[in-house]
Amino acid sequence: MVNLSFNENRYGIPNEVIRQLMIETQHVELYPDPYSTNLVASLSSWHSVPQDCIAVGNGSMELLCNIILHYVNYGDEVIIQRPTYYIYEEQIQRNNGQIKYIPYDEDCNFGFDHLEQALSNRTKILLLCNPNNPTGKALTVNQIKNILSFVPNRVLVILDEAYIEYADRDYYASCIKLYNEHDNLIVLRTFSKYYGLAALRIGYAIGNSKIIGMLKVYHNIFGINRMADVAARITITNQ
Repeated sequence: MVNLSFNENRYGIPNEVIRQLMIETQHVELYPDPYSTNLVASLSSWHSVPQDCIAVGNGSMELLCNIILHYVNYGDEVIIQRPTYYIYEEQIQRNNGQIKYIPYDEDCNFGFDHLEQALSNRTKILLLCNPNNPTGKALTVNQIKNILSFVPNRVLVILDEAYIEYADRDYYASCIKLYNEHDNLIVLRTFSKYYGLAALRIGYAIGNSKIIGMLKVYHNIFGINRMADVAARITITNQ
């Protein structure tokens, strides 16, 4: 039986990743690099982004949880889509935040009018899953640009691109490059879905250096594990 709700990659990972993981098992007695220096360098080269604008974590959800922990206090508001990934609600409520919803229309299109109604002076975060889980609907880069232009700069916009590799790239490209134009944008990416590394827990965030610096304050002292680091770097190399 296959549990489709986890959206796991059932095709396996490249043989070179498996080979390097087997080699790395000979070094499991050693602590990992707490700064993931080599992985950050690989991500920087891959996305053409400065290294101080990248943070890695034990899955993108660790990074999201730390962002919410930092930004959301009692009564602060976070805007999310409805329906969307259920973990968002859990983490916001755990931090005593208030949730405002942007409902989809009957065709599962994003409700831009509802965004205006949801914004208030207590809004701290706009959290968007793009493409959205579970509807599969995606926003184009131009639509994301319109949202960023409309939302006040004091509101942090989190773009969770866990499924961006599955979107039609002619229409729904990643918005990573927009971080340089909008200092209130942070993009989350993961190796769990398309790249098949869910069990190793490895994700990353890209944003301006100030936001990334904040994330590093919450960074696990020993960083990500050696196996995840190696697998992610070999995955990038084998694109």
